[in-house]
Amino acid sequence: MMTERLRREREKEAYADLHSLLPPSTKNEKNAIMRGAMLRIQELRGHKQALERRITELQDAGIESDHREIDSRVVKKIRIKVENPTSGLDSILDVLHLLKRSGAETTSIESRFSRQELEAAMDVNTQIEAGEVEEAVQRSLYDTERKLLSRGSPRSCVSQN
Repeated sequence: MMTERLRREREKEAYADLHSLLPPSTKNEKNAIMRGAMLRIQELRGHKQALERRITELQDAGIESDHREIDSRVVKKIRIKVENPTSGLDSILDVLHLLKRSGAETTSIESRFSRQELEAAMDVNTQIEAGEVEEAVQRSLYDTERKLLSRGSPRSCVSQN
């Protein structure tokens, strides 16, 4: 007698848990709960099949699919050279701020500072075209030097490999 009561209580709790997963309009009757659950399962199976078809289509198109966002970023090597820099550190910082604002990720920086020259090589992970990155970095360097220099414009060179 006691075991039957426990079995019914567990069954009632299971129906209540299942009912909580269904839309609020579902009646709180065993048959209605089971019908709603079956419809929901069929709906989810349909979604699963549609997603599997989409994954197959993407793989056939040569696009690898994982659980992260599909990303077409490419690492570009940017080389910076500024002769007679007013402030090499300010130049590098402004370039880094520019890259950050554009959504690029700088993965490594190698630089050499002296009074006569600033040289730096950066690996930049970005979706932006190489030419656009190069132009933006060049403009940033010129703007920084123009702000810091009271005399003639800097002679700078930016190249991308």
